[in-house]
Amino acid sequence: MKKTRLVSLHRRIMVFSLLGVLLTGLLVGIATAIPLYQNARSNLEETTRVNTQAQGEIINNLLGKYQGIAQQFTSRTEIRRRLEAYLQGQLTLEELRAFTEPRLADAMSLSTAVQGLLRLAEDGKVIARLGDPISPDAVRKKLQSVPDHHQQLISIADQQLLLITAPIHNAQDARIGQDIVFFNLKEIGEVLTCTDRFGAQAQQKLLHLASDQQLVGTANSLQLELGPLSPALSNIKQLLTQGERDRQLLHKNGQQQVFFFTPLTAPHWTLVIQRPADDFYNPAWAALLWPGITILIMLLLSALGLARVLRPLIADATQQTLRDSLTGLVNRSFLEQKLEKAVAQAERRNTRLCVIFMDLDHFKEVNDSLGHQAGDQLLQRVAQRLKGLMRESDILGRLSGDEFLILLENQKNPQVAEQLAKRIIHSLTQPFLINQQSIIIGVSLGISHYPQDADNARDLIRKADLAMYQVKQKGRNTWQSFTKELDDGGTDI
Repeated sequence: MKKTRLVSLHRRIMVFSLLGVLLTGLLVGIATAIPLYQNARSNLEETTRVNTQAQGEIINNLLGKYQGIAQQFTSRTEIRRRLEAYLQGQLTLEELRAFTEPRLADAMSLSTAVQGLLRLAEDGKVIARLGDPISPDAVRKKLQSVPDHHQQLISIADQQLLLITAPIHNAQDARIGQDIVFFNLKEIGEVLTCTDRFGAQAQQKLLHLASDQQLVGTANSLQLELGPLSPALSNIKQLLTQGERDRQLLHKNGQQQVFFFTPLTAPHWTLVIQRPADDFYNPAWAALLWPGITILIMLLLSALGLARVLRPLIADATQQTLRDSLTGLVNRSFLEQKLEKAVAQAERRNTRLCVIFMDLDHFKEVNDSLGHQAGDQLLQRVAQRLKGLMRESDILGRLSGDEFLILLENQKNPQVAEQLAKRIIHSLTQPFLINQQSIIIGVSLGISHYPQDADNARDLIRKADLAMYQVKQKGRNTWQSFTKELDDGGTDI
């Protein structure tokens, strides 16, 4: 009888011990899995928010550039003087047109973004009509009035255009006419249609809140849509109208979409990035999480405890080894390892890749005049802009100082690297606002290709560096691909 009771007691102790172990493991698993899930979602949200701000800055710079181009047309002194003479009856309309149109046409040729121009005198007469034949009546039909310093998306004759107005004043600052300049949407479209990990499901929208218009960009198309706005976008408009211009809105709309927005400094414009909600809140994935954790707890309870202890140590060591502490980009060690693997893979698969070597222009002057702290901030802002131009498959890293490197894999068309180089130059030549000071720099880029320029990682970097150095010698702020004439057997970088 005593032996039977002792066996029963032992069995109870084993059962309760097993239950205790399983309960402890379950609690550890939950405590580990929930922060991991939340951290992954938080990182994705932060990446999207930063990308939204970077894209908004690029578009804001474009809108500012276009406004400046429109104002340049009104600054020609002799053209303004003759317009005033016409209004005073000293010139005929035909004489004014004969003088004005060729000179404005010459000014239009300075920018490929200008699609057309209408110049109106204060009496409403058309003085010049250049570029694509846009009718003044068509403009008036679309807009009840055309105020000065106005920017608006408009669709005329199956064309999607950006309309910008600029007043013309005489020497006494009296208004004597108005320019209506039409810009094509190529540059803005390149920003709105750039792809990321969300692919075709993502939408990026440039809103003109005063007219309830939106320019919608997806992975493959750009479309101008007129109001009414969706409830979510109307909500964003209401928040901006109430003055909430500095906050980020993360909004679940019927558990389908998530919206990030950033208001631009140009009046009435806001950039909105719309993402599938399942990428941030995926209930199906969460439902499968707990059974998987329970199985792992039963099979790998001891390993889970050890991994929980070692995980932050390994993560910290990896972060220090492979990441640049200032910009958060991957560092030189990671880039060299990744490039070696990419070359080996390209050799096996008979594919191409290319390397873009970047060196900032005038960075030393910024450090010397404003201090190293301002220089560090400038490097961080440069890294942020560059990340906004990258695709998900591109590798961007910092080599050292003000040197950066980009790896593009599986390149079927060598012109992809050249197009990216042009976008980088355009982006980095826009002013940076640091410590209330506007800083303008440039960038010199060298490009090398595998396999035609080199068949190993070290030589690819060296030859891209040689091409970049040639750019520096020729005047900076442009790009050049490596050629055999540059390779004089110089020393390694």
